[in-house]
Amino acid sequence: NTRRTQILIHSILVIVYILLFLFIIRKTKFFVLESIPKYWMSGAFLLKIAFGLILWAIYTYHYTYRNTSDAFRYFDDAMVIRPLLWENPSHFLSFMFGVNLEEPEFQIYFDQMRGWTSSYSYGITNDNPTIIRINVLISFFSFGYYHVHTVFMSFMAFTGLTALYRAFKSCFKSKEIFLFVACFLLPSVLFWSSGVLKEAPLMMGMGFFILAISNFGEPNVPWNK
Repeated sequence: NTRRTQILIHSILVIVYILLFLFIIRKTKFFVLESIPKYWMSGAFLLKIAFGLILWAIYTYHYTYRNTSDAFRYFDDAMVIRPLLWENPSHFLSFMFGVNLEEPEFQIYFDQMRGWTSSYSYGITNDNPTIIRINVLISFFSFGYYHVHTVFMSFMAFTGLTALYRAFKSCFKSKEIFLFVACFLLPSVLFWSSGVLKEAPLMMGMGFFILAISNFGEPNVPWNK
């Protein structure tokens, strides 16, 4: 009975947030694209969520090593930090702002976490903590239910892809459908940017960065372009 209750709550939360984001997509001017039907945008967002579920299923039932899977590590580490808001607020703030984490008293948390430090060094700043912190913030809306994070991450990436579409729209006059396909329907982008991974916030940041460059010096706001 407890498991059924958890599944029911999980499903309700996912549906509620999907409907909320669909409402935002339908009603917000930023997501209204000239020459693209509104239901295409709604469909593209739902397709991203579907791919997010496929990614979860692959890493749940095929690649079953949860401890080493990025699809779960960032979420699981966020669940270690989240309770600290009530149990030890100063430690929570230390994790969220990266302050005094070298102190020995934090080792008890690091022993429970698998994604905070990166196994690979590329000579750049480790971005794992950023993704974990994003998941911590989402967790206050998800109450710890994983697929709510899938919906949020899908929306983040979808927002970035919309920004990318707007950035290149002027280069595709009368060919908006091709641009829509290139931005929203490429299988690799659909797959990797729809899960609880780094790619979703990266896609969002990249999309708005390119849009800002394309609108540099123009007086109009981006979604009037």
